[in-house]
Amino acid sequence: MSEKKLKSWVKKLENANLPVMGKTVDVLRTAEQFVNAHSSQLTETILQDPNMTASVLKLANSALYSRNKKISTISRAILVLGFEAIRSICVSAMVLEAVGKTSSIHLLQAVAFSFQSAVQAKMFAVEKEDEDPESIYIAALLFNLGEIAFWSSGDSLTIKMSEALDSGMSLKRAQEEILGFSLNQLTLTMTKQWNISDVLQEALLHKDSPDSSSRAVVLSNKLARALPGGWEHPEVKKLIVSASKYAACNVEKLNEILGEAAETSAITLSSMGLKKAAGYILLPPGSKVLGKDNEQNRSLGQYPEPDEKLQMSILRDLSMLAVGEKLDVNVVLQLVLEGVSKGIGMDRALVALILPNKNALIGKYIVQSEPDSFKDKFSFPLKDVKADPLLSSVIQEQKVVCNVKLNDANVAISSPVLVDGLNVKELMVGPLVLKGRCVGIFYADRAPSKRPITGDALESFKFFVSQATLCLRSVG
Repeated sequence: MSEKKLKSWVKKLENANLPVMGKTVDVLRTAEQFVNAHSSQLTETILQDPNMTASVLKLANSALYSRNKKISTISRAILVLGFEAIRSICVSAMVLEAVGKTSSIHLLQAVAFSFQSAVQAKMFAVEKEDEDPESIYIAALLFNLGEIAFWSSGDSLTIKMSEALDSGMSLKRAQEEILGFSLNQLTLTMTKQWNISDVLQEALLHKDSPDSSSRAVVLSNKLARALPGGWEHPEVKKLIVSASKYAACNVEKLNEILGEAAETSAITLSSMGLKKAAGYILLPPGSKVLGKDNEQNRSLGQYPEPDEKLQMSILRDLSMLAVGEKLDVNVVLQLVLEGVSKGIGMDRALVALILPNKNALIGKYIVQSEPDSFKDKFSFPLKDVKADPLLSSVIQEQKVVCNVKLNDANVAISSPVLVDGLNVKELMVGPLVLKGRCVGIFYADRAPSKRPITGDALESFKFFVSQATLCLRSVG
């Protein structure tokens, strides 16, 4: 192995800005710290990337995680599925995002086998009653990370490797002659450098004792690679026996698990728009799962429409938080923003904080339909804020207001600061109140889609701001 070439490739991949090298990795690799801290930091990270947000929601509603109850927001996904499941979903989304429109069959196969391996490994762990099946899922999913990163890199060597494999050269020989190192070694170096997972590193180093978590990863990866040869292939049967011993179940049960895993993997990949990748997963005899209508995974329009059921669902979640003993302010803020955006149907929903040390009102969190620099533009000196009729009314009188008249119940208040500073014609603003003191604002508009704000939208906005105030009344 050429150590120099290996290090060079790791550096090249890090600088390539690939999906699997995304900034979210920095959050996910320290997940244990978040379990006892603020899950909202993960929520914010996801919401900063609209593509990631869409992928996470699709996966949360897929055959892999669906509880027959549609999940429409990231904050609700965390509340319903739990932090560890969301962590697994985020890693899955990053891996699946590596597949582009013109991906090679080698990348499609690597992603398909990795995903199937992860689903199988998790099911093995659940059957065995392992205490942390999600960590095993992530380790199995990333077992071929180096291979996925290599094939999605677009480097000229991928063409040489593809030509060599298509001509009949073995993968092992192609790696030695063309790369000078194995893709398994590339994965190991990357995981060590990122400190992603001890279970993954143990599996890559073949430290898989019969009862270890890494054993599930190794066995599942081998099975995913062997199954395309047929469910009755001798190697598959041999691996099934080994896997049944690990999972402490009989061979018949293990076969059921593998069949369910194959169907779940194929359905999920297909629902994510990766039908070509799903095609590399061999389904059990007689399976007709891909013929089922997966209605729940249809993508929605670009701009959210009002959803009263979702509004009520999020308001109930906020009510539960209001009476809870331990309250995370950031979770409350994210729930309100998602309620305003996806529930009321606003293009943009933002929280801005009054920062006395900077003498300014500055945007802190945002949920939006289109990624842009809007949050960065949301920065205004406090002297201008205090002189603005609308903003001063919100902050000093703690009122929810709109700058246009929508019905007889509301009075339009002008806002030169926001209208001129943000180039927005219609907007709604409400106070962010902590223990009776206004420390910031909630903001919403429909400027990107050019849809008008309605009286119903304003009334719903008032409900969310009021619920936020109730939740945060005792926070210091």
